[in-house]
Amino acid sequence: MWDQHQRELDLKLQRERERIKKEHEGSEQELRMKHAEREQQRLRQEAVRATEARHRKMNQDAEKEERTARERRFQEEQAREASAQARKVHETLSSYRSSLKTTAANEAKLDEEWALIENKSKSGSLALKDIPFPPESMLRRQLRDKKSFQTNALRWHPDKFTQKYGGILLDSEKEEVLKNVTEVFQIIQRLRKD
Repeated sequence: MWDQHQRELDLKLQRERERIKKEHEGSEQELRMKHAEREQQRLRQEAVRATEARHRKMNQDAEKEERTARERRFQEEQAREASAQARKVHETLSSYRSSLKTTAANEAKLDEEWALIENKSKSGSLALKDIPFPPESMLRRQLRDKKSFQTNALRWHPDKFTQKYGGILLDSEKEEVLKNVTEVFQIIQRLRKD
């Protein structure tokens, strides 16, 4: 009996060992499965993070390219505006230089015509067409300095003009010439006040 009892105990022990072994194998397998699931989840998360990082990088690169393109367009626009402004300045300066040359030429021509009038006053008669009446714009420029103002004020003063040239003016045009001289003198006076 003892043998039988021993066998039963051995059998029981063996079953218990197998049960424990199965439980252990089951829990070991369960642990391996859980570990494998965790590993898969970790790998999925890493893949998602890597994908998100790639997307972020692509977005950053796209934003950087867009910003660079905007900056380049802005710089090109600034360069075009600066170029247009430089052209305008150049054109204005050219126009101003041209007008200065024209003005200087007109003023020189006016001085030459006055020299001719001076010569005529010594030897002949003076007609309306011989007198170089200056335009208001020329007077405005000439009145900027004191010497030009004095010259023009003496030249176009009605009494001085009559005193100097009244004797050689054509009688038929005398009244109209003096009227024009008076108008020029009034313009000079008005411009001087302004």
